[in-house]
Amino acid sequence: MKMKTILLVLAMLAGSFSAIASMTISGTRIIFPQAKKEVNIWTNNNGTKPVSVRVWIDNDSQTTNLNDARISFIVIPSVYRLEVGKGQDVRLSYNGMALPQNKESVLWLNMSENPLPSTSSPDKQQFALAFLTKVKIFYRRDALPESNSANERKKLEWQAVSDPVNGVGIKLNNTKPYYFIL
Repeated sequence: MKMKTILLVLAMLAGSFSAIASMTISGTRIIFPQAKKEVNIWTNNNGTKPVSVRVWIDNDSQTTNLNDARISFIVIPSVYRLEVGKGQDVRLSYNGMALPQNKESVLWLNMSENPLPSTSSPDKQQFALAFLTKVKIFYRRDALPESNSANERKKLEWQAVSDPVNGVGIKLNNTKPYYFIL
């Protein structure tokens, strides 16, 4: 009985510190066909306060300096302020930098939502959380063969693996030029 009470109190405490990001993006992934010069993404502030938003693209290479990252896309605008209930169109443009010709390329759209400091009580200390949203960008070459994803998924190679360090698992080998969402 005592253990149940402790667990209940811990669960209530964990729930009381929850935070909700107020920014939304129009979609869970972005498909960028080669035939298009640019793709637009709609961002929206559903929160109760204005926010400052920073948007950038990376290739998930863990490069700390974005100037060294060699990214094939430009984001406009990359920094903007968004009022409550308002939206902003963000444009992704391909800059012509070389990408693989024989398969899809995957990059990441990053959106950092930063609360603006409150001007109503500047003498009080404030605690603010910045939220980072990451969405995959799939750059699809026109030269790739047509894909019927249901049939292509059946051709993926699955293998049971066992290893003393990682334990038992499943290894998936994808020899297709497309990425699959499982």
